[in-house]
Amino acid sequence: MRHALRNTIHALYFALVSGSSRERKSLEASKGNHLATRTQHADQFKDFNGYTLRLAVKSFFPFAKFVPDTDRPGTSVQFVDCLEVRMLREMARKLNLTFRAFMSVDDEWGQPIGNGSWTGLVNALMREEADFGTCLFPSAKRNTVVDFTRMYAPEPFLIVTHKPQRLPQYLAIIKPFTLTMWVAIVASSMAVGVSLWILHRGWLKLSTLRALGRARPTDAPETSSMTYAIFYTWGLLLQQTPFQYPTDSYSRIWLTCWIVFSFLISTVYKSALFASLLVPQMSEPIDSIPQLLKQRGWTWGMEPHYSVGWQFLTESTNPDNQKIAKALGVRDIAEEMKLVSKGKHAFFTWNNYVKSFIAAEYTDRNGYTPMYISRQYYLETSGAYWGTRKGAPFLRTIIDIKQHLFEGRILDFWLNQIFRRTTKLARDKNGPSSYIQDDGMQVVLNLNHLQGAFYAFFLGMLLAVLVLMLECFQKLCSPDK
Repeated sequence: MRHALRNTIHALYFALVSGSSRERKSLEASKGNHLATRTQHADQFKDFNGYTLRLAVKSFFPFAKFVPDTDRPGTSVQFVDCLEVRMLREMARKLNLTFRAFMSVDDEWGQPIGNGSWTGLVNALMREEADFGTCLFPSAKRNTVVDFTRMYAPEPFLIVTHKPQRLPQYLAIIKPFTLTMWVAIVASSMAVGVSLWILHRGWLKLSTLRALGRARPTDAPETSSMTYAIFYTWGLLLQQTPFQYPTDSYSRIWLTCWIVFSFLISTVYKSALFASLLVPQMSEPIDSIPQLLKQRGWTWGMEPHYSVGWQFLTESTNPDNQKIAKALGVRDIAEEMKLVSKGKHAFFTWNNYVKSFIAAEYTDRNGYTPMYISRQYYLETSGAYWGTRKGAPFLRTIIDIKQHLFEGRILDFWLNQIFRRTTKLARDKNGPSSYIQDDGMQVVLNLNHLQGAFYAFFLGMLLAVLVLMLECFQKLCSPDK
């Protein structure tokens, strides 16, 4: 209890005695008393006799949540129902102690600022202004100035984005095939057209009828043009019925093969287009930092807690993490989640912390939420710990009590209970959600689904009008006119 012996469990001292028999007997009796006293001291941390521990806190729901009494730095706080408050009450009941909780002056977790100094909760523990701090994550640097209990709840670092959204529908007309497939189809059509023109020209030159002078140039006058042959094969690919067929057998056999190929390609295209209109393609979900860096026009940010997650991004030697750190915005969770809801924004945060916020603010009564939590976790070994000042003699007792709660699954039960209660209160307060869901019902194809086809139609009409105007202008300007 004395400040000078605050980190002392056992003390060894020496006393000078004379050699009389009476004093030796007194010394032997005192040894027995010392042994009893030692046993008593070893068990003293099972009952604190109402001792008050100083507690440095920072809100981090659902683990820790406290309401400050005033707006002044380092103010005292009032407990709010959360996981750590329930743990503290259980500890106070078993150990017969009380707590005096207060916030750090700068309301930060703690980061080094040079010359061996720290900020936030770490600073309060290092200067022994507090006996222990709640929900403090360990790191290599923090371990040198603070002692930690065992982890009682895992809390990995992750990315929150908007759920994958539908891709623009104006691309639906080209989505059934890949770019390579489209290039192959166009190249094949041009190759078949050129081949048809070569076959027809060869037949006209080598035909016996041509040699006898009985061939009629009007049999297929336009097939002698390469441009006509290319458009002819392209029309067959688009399922247009030709108004004139070649007269030679070679060209007919060649076109028969092309017609079969065109039928197969058009059938596959129509089936894939119909499927893509029924089940629109979605954008790629963001599950990792490399995926995030590949996105165009995206932003990202995190809260100004300067926690272990901040150090993971800003002090990392990984090139991807360094790129993230250069454009990392700093905002509170409400502003970050608003940007995420608008799309093309990523929020770096912690798992249970953000899940509780999403459940309360961005989830409707049916359980739907527009937010997406990445599948890949970072800092997977991180979690909720308690930090104590160096050499605190009651550390072992706190670890034992938390271990009993963890092994008995009481912490999981409390955490789920807090989730359900806070979610219900938030939904009752916010009222019905306005989030739009896909109910799985059949929908009618409208202009939004077919806008790509209309764009292609109007583009083709414009091109046709321009070609017609060019032909008319050429006719007017021809010398024969």
